[in-house]
Amino acid sequence: MECDDDHDGVEYLTKFVPLESDEHVLSDVHINCSSAGGGTNSENVISRFVFTVPNGIRSCNHLDKPNQSASYFDGESTADADDEEDSQVERRDLRREVILIEHTMATVLEDVGTQVWRGALYLCDFILGNSILFAGQTVLELGAGVGLVSALLNYIGSSRTFCTDHSTKALTFCQGNIIRNQFVCLTTKSSAELGPGDAVSVRCLDWFDKSFPKINAAVISPFSWAADDIDVLRRGFVVVAADVIYSDDLTDAFLTTLLRLSEQFRLTVVAYVALEKRLNFTLEDLAVCSPPYRYFQRKLCELSQTIEASTRALLMSERLPDNFPQCFQYERVPELEVWKITATINLN
Repeated sequence: MECDDDHDGVEYLTKFVPLESDEHVLSDVHINCSSAGGGTNSENVISRFVFTVPNGIRSCNHLDKPNQSASYFDGESTADADDEEDSQVERRDLRREVILIEHTMATVLEDVGTQVWRGALYLCDFILGNSILFAGQTVLELGAGVGLVSALLNYIGSSRTFCTDHSTKALTFCQGNIIRNQFVCLTTKSSAELGPGDAVSVRCLDWFDKSFPKINAAVISPFSWAADDIDVLRRGFVVVAADVIYSDDLTDAFLTTLLRLSEQFRLTVVAYVALEKRLNFTLEDLAVCSPPYRYFQRKLCELSQTIEASTRALLMSERLPDNFPQCFQYERVPELEVWKITATINLN
């Protein structure tokens, strides 16, 4: 990427006051999706995320499912039978699927990963519009949150998806949602040991843990890495991530993780990262700004010009065009972007 001072056309502030740790935030994507009932406890809900399958995508879904009614997709019944009959004619012309996701609603900043954000839906659209990049590939999702993107990767036929996050709470959501959506996709495995749904492995990956991919045999957890997992990654993988650019510390850790993955596996690592520039307006300065985005751009610039000392790797990046169709239901705001970031190891 070219390094300049005005990529998004807004004025930036030198002062930025982040959210307090006890302040609650709420994603608004749930406005366009219907409820499928309560979650595993009173604080959670299960939402339907309906998407249209673009032409040319051959899902790995081999299930013989009966035709679903409008209420299955919309979460409500149609009062007028004639209207429903008319609508069903149109529905039959569209290939539609539903992913059911359990998530929380308003949370403190520490738990925002247990909500669904626009960047995840935007990344899902990108994956559906560019399925050739992911079908048949091993994919590593960083900061998976509740697992929506990994569930979609399973649907389009990634050979193996590692759905990762650092908190047990998020990983538990991911595991439940992957199991919940097994009816959407049963993937045929090359290994007889892998059963339905095992195309997605939920694993703990802490960006601040420099020991990965070493296996700690003393740690026993359903989310622990196995030697076979690492062997799969050594053969090559694609990285995806959504809504991980909102804190300078996390941005540093995320980009360093990409560099470390390239160095540890001695591979060129390509990552597709979806983000939303969150603009803020302050009365004090009467200006609009997106400090986390600005910091992200500055770090990409720095790491593209200098080989990172600890990993001996270099980052290259480019913002990708918004030329893929919208398949999920959400407001596609101008602040949504997808970046391709490539980490290359210096073997000299």
